[in-house]
Amino acid sequence: MKHLSLLALICIFSCSEKNTTTKVEAPKPTQNFDWLIGDWKRSDDQAGKQTYEHWQKSNDTLYQGKSYTMSAKDTIWSENVRLLKRDTTWFYAVTGRGDSFTTDFQLTSITDHSFVCENAANEFPKMIEYALVGDSIKAKISGGGPEIEFSFGK
Repeated sequence: MKHLSLLALICIFSCSEKNTTTKVEAPKPTQNFDWLIGDWKRSDDQAGKQTYEHWQKSNDTLYQGKSYTMSAKDTIWSENVRLLKRDTTWFYAVTGRGDSFTTDFQLTSITDHSFVCENAANEFPKMIEYALVGDSIKAKISGGGPEIEFSFGK
């Protein structure tokens, strides 16, 4: 009888289905913004205006950008932007022309070719989005005012 019980147990365990599924985590985004580097010109500007963005990488935790709009030969708007990492958190920090302060937007979402930064306390915008789509950059500001989209090409 002992042999029969042992044989039954061996059959049960050898015939049972084994779970061989292995959990594979999706790779995390690279958390770099190298795809922004370079000179970009807005392709959907208002007539008579040209808007540009220039991005450069200073190091692995700092990217610097400059945005400006020209009308004829005059700069009618500009801002300096930094994407910087403080401790473990990335920020999109904006300093407007003539401003002595920076408005920070915290990174809330990132993929290898897009990111979203938010600052709920800012009057407008509350959200800034960038995405590389083909060889163009699509950007959008929203929250607290009208949603405004931008398209840039090299």
